[in-house]
Amino acid sequence: MIRRSFLKQSLAGTALLGAAVALPGQTTTSDAAAPRKEPERGQPIDPEIVKTFVSAGHRDLAKVKELLAQYPLILNALVDLGKGDWESALGAASHVGNKEIAQFLIEAGARPDIFCAAMMGAREVVLSTIKFSPQAANARGPHGLMLLYHVGYTGDVVVAEALAPHITERARHYNQALQTATLRGHTELVAWLLKNGVDNPNLKAFGKTPLDVAIEKGFAEIADLLRAQGATRG
Repeated sequence: MIRRSFLKQSLAGTALLGAAVALPGQTTTSDAAAPRKEPERGQPIDPEIVKTFVSAGHRDLAKVKELLAQYPLILNALVDLGKGDWESALGAASHVGNKEIAQFLIEAGARPDIFCAAMMGAREVVLSTIKFSPQAANARGPHGLMLLYHVGYTGDVVVAEALAPHITERARHYNQALQTATLRGHTELVAWLLKNGVDNPNLKAFGKTPLDVAIEKGFAEIADLLRAQGATRG
């Protein structure tokens, strides 16, 4: 009887010990029941300061440097512009083709994405991303600007051809890219876009059609290509 009682007590103790002590990688019952303690995060940066930083990311490198020196944690901050339109300073630099500001932010530790890579001419990064996730060809950057629009800044026809089979709204992508390719004088890509998917060569950006831009910048060959497709002045 004494031995039987001892065994019962030992087994009960073992069960309790098993409930309180976890193996590596496991949680105990008491741990699971305990409320999770959130880490101390400090006060958020003033949204107006974030907005100023992101706005400066488009063209004001001096302001970007000034604010980053004052608020080092602002580097990857995003502004909510509404309807799912989020923009960072790096995103701003990328969609206006500002390589100088983009390079500064990247070197400071900003998180580059596929839009930045496309604008910076990082062909292998874009191609490997599309291989990993073909649907990324249809991703939208800030303000609904497509990946091909960012490719337009470098005029990389190889990347454009790699994206083409995966693009679902061809006209939207090609019309946008025509603007940036024209802006930077990339004749080969302009010709490729006009041949493969542009349906509105007069889509305006900042009040100007691609033909307006080509004439203003003296890109005569691009202007001729645009006229041949029915492009007009704004």
